[in-house]
Amino acid sequence: MKAPTTPTKESIIPSDIAGECAQFLLQSLPNGKHVGSYIEVFVSHVSLPSAFYVQLRGIDTSEALKSLMTNICAFYSSSKGKSYLMPQEFIAIGRPCVAVYPSDGFWYRAQISGIKDKNTVEVFYVDFGNKSSISTSLLRLIKQDFMTLPAQAIAAQLSDCVPATAKYWTLAATKRFRELTMEKPIIADVKGIDDTLSLLMCDTRDRKSVV
Repeated sequence: MKAPTTPTKESIIPSDIAGECAQFLLQSLPNGKHVGSYIEVFVSHVSLPSAFYVQLRGIDTSEALKSLMTNICAFYSSSKGKSYLMPQEFIAIGRPCVAVYPSDGFWYRAQISGIKDKNTVEVFYVDFGNKSSISTSLLRLIKQDFMTLPAQAIAAQLSDCVPATAKYWTLAATKRFRELTMEKPIIADVKGIDDTLSLLMCDTRDRKSVV
């Protein structure tokens, strides 16, 4: 009797995943936008007023992300999505993936940013800017098709704004910044474009809500 053969990596890894060296593209400003331009954004994550992330509002950016998120959640929640479980040997810092966000249980595009132990990794959610430590069982190989849209989280900071009375931002100041900016459309005046956008920001629905 013939001994059963052990499945090879090629036979169990889906053929449509992103390649080993694949990386997310970074979202750039819309054509014609530069220092002095106004852009429409959502603030997606805040660490400090000097360190936060924005998403561009538009058909090709925030609206495209909504559609992509619907497809990702539907696929990785299906029975077929289970076959994309990331093997241990694929886990490496910098690897793009799809990962659960523990607070809501949904699937998001991510990148492995740290390895804590054999069963735990830190991931950076590339469309929102936040991080989380999760079990490796919550990692999935990402389909190449899901890599097409550039990562939507753009690093930003407030322009010409420093803590009022201390060297560091207080918890109260950061909390107030979140209240003024999160989950609402914002108009931003681009004051600098480097690795981090420098922005002056305004909620145009209310003249009093100026950052």
